[in-house]
Amino acid sequence: MGRNLTPASDTRETVAVTSAHSVLAGQILLLDTTSAAFTVTLPANGKLGDRINLIDAAGNCDVNKVTVSRNGHKIANLAEDLDFDLKNASLELIYTGSAYGWSILSN
Repeated sequence: MGRNLTPASDTRETVAVTSAHSVLAGQILLLDTTSAAFTVTLPANGKLGDRINLIDAAGNCDVNKVTVSRNGHKIANLAEDLDFDLKNASLELIYTGSAYGWSILSN
């Protein structure tokens, strides 16, 4: 008899992304920049605890970066967009509220 470690309420959606994309809270983005660089835009109305994952699935973000558009919120407490440009990297962001915006939870 095995255990299921995934919560029953886990509603995260995995999305393959190859061009500009408006991110929804909870999405796991499998990024493929083989053809070109592009921008993903964070939600404008983040809620405390919202999470988003970015994964360089194709291993090309070092050649063609993904720009993470902050959409009016801070990222890592900075009023700047984020360049996701490390080969084979992954990154998880969590929304911490309007004062600090999206924080880097893990990378």
